Amino acid sequence: AQFAPWPTAASQIGLLDQDGDGRLDGFVDVPAEGIFRLYRQRSDGTLTVETFVAGGSTPQAYSETTRRLDEGIARQAGTSIADLLSRRPAGPMHVVGETADFSRAFSGYLTGNFADASRRESAARTRQFPNLRGQPVRTMEVITPMSGGLALRQVVVLPGPSGQELWEEMTTHIVVTSPFQTEVEMMMTRETRTTGGAVVGPRSTAAPMRFRLER
Repeated sequence: AQFAPWPTAASQIGLLDQDGDGRLDGFVDVPAEGIFRLYRQRSDGTLTVETFVAGGSTPQAYSETTRRLDEGIARQAGTSIADLLSRRPAGPMHVVGETADFSRAFSGYLTGNFADASRRESAARTRQFPNLRGQPVRTMEVITPMSGGLALRQVVVLPGPSGQELWEEMTTHIVVTSPFQTEVEMMMTRETRTTGGAVVGPRSTAAPMRFRLER
């Protein structure tokens, strides 16, 4: 796929058909300027995340630790390539609201600087965009400092059946326990709502999932 210059590239994706059989094996997106991130489904069903750096770009803009974190989150959640694509922008993004320090906070996440002691307040961003199917998607991201790390809360609102909406929420606690170890805990909920925001039926809550990143 041919990507536009940054920052337009952030709202584009490239699809991967590895063996030409017409089946989707993965996709590429651009999490930071000059960084190409490949989500790929292996033949054994395992999801992997790989990165490629364009010439002249700074590899630290998307750290190896964050790559492994994103890979671990996708694996623990049992997320498929189709699920990931449904939440990804594939067209113009509209920022509905953003706090002044969100860009800095999210940059810290991407670079693996999870325990930035200088941050004291939460940072948030809300966006709207079309996904690959042309469906309207709304997202909210909140980054909150915590002792030794941060909490990343992500809410994704997707179109559901009968004019309803599917609300998916994931909160990830990332705590750096030593220079060589980071503990991760994920909590996920799903619920259906009307377009007016009223909850329809029971909320689905998954048991907390935990894993560790060794450096």
